[in-house]
Amino acid sequence: MTDTERFFRAAGYLFTWAPAEGGRKATLEMWRESADGHERYWVTRATCKPHREGAYAGAMALVAWVQSLDVPVRRDPKSQAVMEQLAFTYDRLRNLPKRPDAAMTAALKALVSGRAAAA
Repeated sequence: MTDTERFFRAAGYLFTWAPAEGGRKATLEMWRESADGHERYWVTRATCKPHREGAYAGAMALVAWVQSLDVPVRRDPKSQAVMEQLAFTYDRLRNLPKRPDAAMTAALKALVSGRAAAA
């Protein structure tokens, strides 16, 4: 963590946020934590307003988004974080106006739905 980075826990996630240069926005990161709190697994990143209320609002939006993706529950936080990363990536790709790589989109969809051997 940097000197300006702050964190809070909400809805089963750890969120870190730090104001960007110039102070107009902040980077918000969503993490899964191991049960003992010694390991963190990155899920996604977004931007938010550069104050605690803005960070919390952004965090709740990310939680609502990941819950809307119906990610299957995994036993350990690392696997869960990977599945959530894939779901976010697939959703972002799915919502692009053009699908430049249909094979990549299909592979991500298979991973998210649990049909691939790698998942």
